[in-house]
Amino acid sequence: MEYALILELIAVGIIGTLTVLGININDLLNNISKVVKVGEGS
Repeated sequence: MEYALILELIAVGIIGTLTVLGININDLLNNISKVVKVGEGS
């Protein structure tokens, strides 16, 4: 139980840091999706 809580806090911290740096998670995911689609050649 403690281990799961620690992982959750780490995940929240990473997301919070990215947000502070001005990186929009949704935009990042969209860009990854575009790259994957281009890689598939579709």
